[in-house]
Amino acid sequence: MVGPDVGIRTGAHVGAACLGHAFAVFSLTVVARSASQVSSERVRAAHARANALVAVGLALGDLQKLAGPDVSTTVIAKGDATAGPRQTRWTGAWDATGFRGWLVTGTPTTFATSGTLGTVLLVGANTIGTEDASSGKDYVEVPRKAVEAGTATLGGSIAYWVGDEGVKISMIGYDDFSTASNTVPSASLMRLDPAYVSAAYTPDVDATLKVNAFEQLKLVKSNIPWSSNFHVATVTAFSVADGLPRGARLSRYKTWRNGTITALMVSGGFSANSTNAEVWEAACYLAAQNLGLGLPGETRRENFASEMLSGIKSEGPFLDLTSFANSTTLANAIGRLATPRPTPTDFVASLEPLLQPRSDTFRIRAYGDAIDPLDGTVLSKAYCEAIVQRTPEVIDSANGTLGRRFVITYFRWLGPDDI
Repeated sequence: MVGPDVGIRTGAHVGAACLGHAFAVFSLTVVARSASQVSSERVRAAHARANALVAVGLALGDLQKLAGPDVSTTVIAKGDATAGPRQTRWTGAWDATGFRGWLVTGTPTTFATSGTLGTVLLVGANTIGTEDASSGKDYVEVPRKAVEAGTATLGGSIAYWVGDEGVKISMIGYDDFSTASNTVPSASLMRLDPAYVSAAYTPDVDATLKVNAFEQLKLVKSNIPWSSNFHVATVTAFSVADGLPRGARLSRYKTWRNGTITALMVSGGFSANSTNAEVWEAACYLAAQNLGLGLPGETRRENFASEMLSGIKSEGPFLDLTSFANSTTLANAIGRLATPRPTPTDFVASLEPLLQPRSDTFRIRAYGDAIDPLDGTVLSKAYCEAIVQRTPEVIDSANGTLGRRFVITYFRWLGPDDI
């Protein structure tokens, strides 16, 4: 009896031990697989981010090549009849030879997206709200292309868009147009919101020192719907100053230094090639204010802006302020104002140095992903954004065609909830 009983108990213990061992091995396998899965996800996320940074680098390089020289300028596609509804905010580059390309993935010269991996949405509902082209709330889609080295695909794709900040109204500047005696109605002038027709936007000087990005403006003035004005307003657009005009107000300038190089940059400037109606309504108001003329009402401002937009598309872009001042576009726009009207030359002079023939501040939005090399499934995505600034420093290059150096002044990673 003893033997069998011992044998039975021993067998039971052995079975339990084997079961416990098997369970332990299974648990370790699950843990190992979970750790491996987490590790793989991190690798994919890192791969996607690396591709997004590649996209930023390509965008910066294309911007440097096409918009670095002084003789170049940029114009957004708003008003171009051949642009699709989500291509109207593409930024195009021009120089004395003509159109150079759109500053999106691959710098295409047309709006066609054939030969790509489809498109990527880089400005959507979480950036600007409900899509509504009639109120300027345009979404932005750009081509998506594979990351390649020679003919070998590296397992990912990229996309990028270069947005023009110099065609917008600067909300925070160093100039004195924001003083109490020179405030302008923010809503009727900048169309920030119908509820603020009689309100005036005056930046808080202390708070402005803490604002580095457009998205932070909501912390300064929470009662203004900044998101819906993504294409209209910017923090501050800086322009490379071409000397110091006679009688210029130094408060409109920012000193730029790099080693032994010191130069001035205009703060709050805007491009003469802007096709944002709000910008020209503001310009019309400020010119009349500076020249001591009667301030134009809303209808006059809207008529002026309408003439500017149609004229820039048909006669522009303008590579210098002289050609802009002598243009039929400006003459026709001024003709829509009440008498006494300024001459085109006086109009341009009244806005110096804010009025510039080009933009020097841009926003890059970039996308990168990691894909399954077997079936092309997207395994991870990454988005990022950078503000880049053209500086007075001239790049030394073999052929001398790169112009003035662009630098990144602000960078952040974005999530899908930011797009």
